[in-house]
Amino acid sequence: MKLKHVLILPVVILLSGCETLQSPQQRRATTAREQAAQRHAEEQVYRVKGQVESVEMENARLVQEIQQLRNEVRSYNSQAS
Repeated sequence: MKLKHVLILPVVILLSGCETLQSPQQRRATTAREQAAQRHAEEQVYRVKGQVESVEMENARLVQEIQQLRNEVRSYNSQAS
């Protein structure tokens, strides 16, 4: 009876999710999922970079517009004085 337990324990340990026991097909599927997740993450980074660039451009436009409005206010104030 002890011999049976001694033989079963190593088998249980080996089958407890060891990555080397994956079949080639399972490894390819895992690799494909990881690559797809990586591509998705990269796409999100590019999308966020584009959004940041758009916000920066809009911010620059608004700063320019505010400066123009300030100049107009100064001009009106100097005319009214």
